[in-house]
Amino acid sequence: STSRLRYLTDDLDEWPILQCGHNVFILPGVPQFFEAKVKALATHLLSSDLERSVFYRVVLSCEESAIVEPLNEAVLRHPSVSFGSYPFVDHPGCKTVLTLEGRLIEGGYTHTSGRFLKLTPAASSSASGENGEASHRQSLPPAPMLNTKKEMDLNVELALSDLLRCLPDGSVLRVEENIDSLYCE
Repeated sequence: STSRLRYLTDDLDEWPILQCGHNVFILPGVPQFFEAKVKALATHLLSSDLERSVFYRVVLSCEESAIVEPLNEAVLRHPSVSFGSYPFVDHPGCKTVLTLEGRLIEGGYTHTSGRFLKLTPAASSSASGENGEASHRQSLPPAPMLNTKKEMDLNVELALSDLLRCLPDGSVLRVEENIDSLYCE
């Protein structure tokens, strides 16, 4: 699932909002709570922590089905990069557009709140109790490391190079940098 609870400030009394996908946020309906969350969300979205990585669009002359295997392999090899694949059914030249963008945190999570980083304890190295019995305590994974813009850009460059080597010969029509549109011209 791409939905997650997002804490927008370091206030320990704050309650989260629900983020669905990359840019959909579910906000409260009570006007004063809505206003407070909109202000916090605007600050969050404009923060330097969310600086976007380089973004590539790879326009292909082949059907999406022809690149599923190399694309899936690239996705597995590059967990710090978000990949997208968009087929074009009735376009005369362009058949598929691939997108690559760096992830702030490996695996796609974007918890940028200092609250998340402070409250996430490192995972316990021992899973058994005193008598060798399995412990029933659950431990959270270690706090994730945030990638800098430079690291995100490097991850995307490496993934792009890797992906281009694996695509069918002659299938790449062009590679475009920092073009958000998926429209195929």
